[in-house]
Amino acid sequence: MANPRYYRLRLRHILLLELIEEEGSLRAVAERLNISQPAVSAMVRDLEEAFGTELVERSVRGVVLNRAGQLALTRSRPSLAFIDQLADEVAIRDMPELRVGANPAVMLNPIPMALRRLMSGNIRNRFTFRTGLVGEMIEALVNGEIDCYIGQVDWTRIESNAADMLKCRHLGHSGLSIGCAIDHPLTRKEVVRPEDLLIYPWASASEASSNWQAISAQFRRHGLKPPDALVTTGLIGILSISADTECLFCGPDWVIRHRITGGSLTSLEVENFDMTPAAIDFLSLIEPSPGSAMGDWLAALEAELTKHEIGVF
Repeated sequence: MANPRYYRLRLRHILLLELIEEEGSLRAVAERLNISQPAVSAMVRDLEEAFGTELVERSVRGVVLNRAGQLALTRSRPSLAFIDQLADEVAIRDMPELRVGANPAVMLNPIPMALRRLMSGNIRNRFTFRTGLVGEMIEALVNGEIDCYIGQVDWTRIESNAADMLKCRHLGHSGLSIGCAIDHPLTRKEVVRPEDLLIYPWASASEASSNWQAISAQFRRHGLKPPDALVTTGLIGILSISADTECLFCGPDWVIRHRITGGSLTSLEVENFDMTPAAIDFLSLIEPSPGSAMGDWLAALEAELTKHEIGVF
């Protein structure tokens, strides 16, 4: 049961934090809400009494959220986004939307398999997929722009405030390899050594991507300076460019051999170049409950991975 201190709070109290962050002035906030400035000041007091601490700092220049206020704003944004999403779903009535964030690679596998499983039954919601780098997806999840995220997660690079909010379900591991065209010159070498990889250009989604960080760590382990990516592009661009050029890339094993590549790519065996498998996780702000749209989606993902005996997919 909610603490009685919260009974006086309304949705506009939570919205107030966002408006203070945007406007920096109680007068401007009052105009946005179409109420008096004393009424806005009273709302601030209501919030501070409910949370038991001051949330804003006042000065001659206006008001700003203090550290506690910033934390309250961060934690409240998913709630505001949830209200927006709920309003949309109520308006649609028949088929609500599940907003899924994903690492681009998992759009090839296992997402299509899980969707196929749901479509074979009584699917109860629409899907909107959004892909991006881990940092972008975590920010979108914390801000309530997506409902869940599937992909690699580097927990060392996630702010503690955000990490504390996330519910995590481990799905499996993805083996990583060096990929290249099936007729690449390195495929004709009997032994490929780490230094051989530096002779050729590289393609990557971003130097901030988890795969690029993994490959860079291997080069440093061998006392070699990691290469700079000649080409920076999305997953489809990486696959198509690498198939027709001498570019190398780092990616999940199952992406390299996926049917979308048409057999044009292969993996290189590199001497003493042991790539650590990447963990694939399912993240959300709330625990997926059985029978809910998110719970059904998670169950479909887990069922497909189990069906194919994919601990490493």
